[in-house]
Amino acid sequence: MSTKGIVIGSISATLGVLIIAGGIFGWRYYDDSVNYVSTDNAQVAGNIIQISPMSSGRLTALGVQVGDTVRAGETLATVDVPATSTLGLASGAGPVQGTAITSPLSSPVNGVVVGKRAVVGNMVSAGQPVLLVVDLGKLWVTANVDENSIEEVAVGQPVDVHVDMLNQDFTGSVIRITPATAASFSSAPPTNTTSDYTKVTELVPVKIALNYAGSMIFPGASAEVTIKVH
Repeated sequence: MSTKGIVIGSISATLGVLIIAGGIFGWRYYDDSVNYVSTDNAQVAGNIIQISPMSSGRLTALGVQVGDTVRAGETLATVDVPATSTLGLASGAGPVQGTAITSPLSSPVNGVVVGKRAVVGNMVSAGQPVLLVVDLGKLWVTANVDENSIEEVAVGQPVDVHVDMLNQDFTGSVIRITPATAASFSSAPPTNTTSDYTKVTELVPVKIALNYAGSMIFPGASAEVTIKVH
């Protein structure tokens, strides 16, 4: 075979490989665009419970740190509440005015401490959060989906979730589609005060149940979500 023939054959083979590769890439792109809705704007979320005193007083003990595991009913801290009533003073059964009543703060759930808002010696008000606890057994993923794709998403659809902090993949399913955009929940929603208007694509929060039994995941962890819509 001549040198020219070898060159032509090599070019043809290369073009053939490129065409096949392009076809595979094109098919995958088409398949992904038609059958899946994906976003990397997603986070692990959970119910964060505020542990607060019912009455104002001084924080006298705090027995946990951020990251500690706690049990429902376990005393986590104590607050000395000034006694302002002389009820029962005559019989000696009630608190004496000017003394203090020790009030325990306990967790209502089994969980993990994810925040500490006071230190021993602080004066705390009624309802002021002292600790934040989350039940790590009841987490989910909130994915913000492009409004142009949300009509394809439905409750019950299977989901693949990649959690960045673990570099691990999990399965899940769509359990709720919020009937409002993420921007509508902002404390200061954007306003247009000029005649110029730039259309902005909005995002719709989608709640996803996550199958993560046996894995330690924390609220706020970033995630990538792929929803199979067809």
